[in-house]
Amino acid sequence: MLKFCLFALLLLFTFNTKAQDRPPVFPEDVEGAALDTDEVEAGAGIEGKSKARGLSFSFTQVQGGDYKAEDGELTPPLTEIRNLQDIAFKMKFPILLKEKTKILGGYRYITEVYDYDRLGADFTDVFATINNKRFKETGLELIGNQELPDKSSFTLRLIFTAKGDYAGLVNFADRYHVYAAQAVWTKQKNATFEWGVGAAFTSSFRRTIGLPFVILNKNFSRKWGFESALPAFASLRYNHSDNTIFLFGPKYNSNSYSFDVERNDESIIYNFNHSEIRLALSLQQKLTWWIWLDAEVGYQENFSTDFESPGNPFLDFEAEPRSTPYFSIGIFLTPPEETRN
Repeated sequence: MLKFCLFALLLLFTFNTKAQDRPPVFPEDVEGAALDTDEVEAGAGIEGKSKARGLSFSFTQVQGGDYKAEDGELTPPLTEIRNLQDIAFKMKFPILLKEKTKILGGYRYITEVYDYDRLGADFTDVFATINNKRFKETGLELIGNQELPDKSSFTLRLIFTAKGDYAGLVNFADRYHVYAAQAVWTKQKNATFEWGVGAAFTSSFRRTIGLPFVILNKNFSRKWGFESALPAFASLRYNHSDNTIFLFGPKYNSNSYSFDVERNDESIIYNFNHSEIRLALSLQQKLTWWIWLDAEVGYQENFSTDFESPGNPFLDFEAEPRSTPYFSIGIFLTPPEETRN
């Protein structure tokens, strides 16, 4: 009963915040990959833990709604989103695999497309530029994991990404660069409990920021468990079987892009960030061999979308999208447990 009470308190805190009042503990502008904890467990990790993804492909759609002003008023009619679609391809590949040392490489390519149902009276040129534009995120990473004595381990993750509206697969111009790093120490007390501490750092075209986090993974029974990297995510886990895993809980999501807006024969750079909390119900279902289905439905509580023009703060503005449901569907590959060690 205690585990459910603690989890309920976490949910109450998460969704008792108004969207315009983002709690300072939430990691706006921290690179998402720097909060990934797939490869940071000590040894084999606790029994029944949700599956790490070696290669994955997913599609996510967030339902639409209109914007309201973060500060001041917007003139009706308001800009309204029909939907936001996200397509993501991610992979990790081995570089060095030894008994206590593991080095992996990583690659990911993610696109986001906003489809607007209506353009409002304010900031029309900005929203018209975003409408149906394919924002891209191309990233490379290097992950090193060293198993230490007494069932502890240290993981270092180095990440480079390019984020924006550039043409082609990637653009190495400085204006799109995001550099990030993650350092994590974890300790597995036994087969049912592990904990750790870590820090994520990001230096981007918007700002430089760091975030400490705490990892707590605990099994309460053969069926029930808890997984978290606080404050980034927390999930109650139910293992229906070895091949079927359910997860439920809040997780933070944030992304940033750089793009150009044409205004009065002048090209203006805007850097924008959207951030939100998702209350998610997820299913990991083994299909065959190494192949798993990953399905998720939930509700997205949006914080403000921030638009910043470097060097010209008079052009900055914030707008808050309506909070809406979303869904995600994908497949991923992961090796069987007996081959991971």
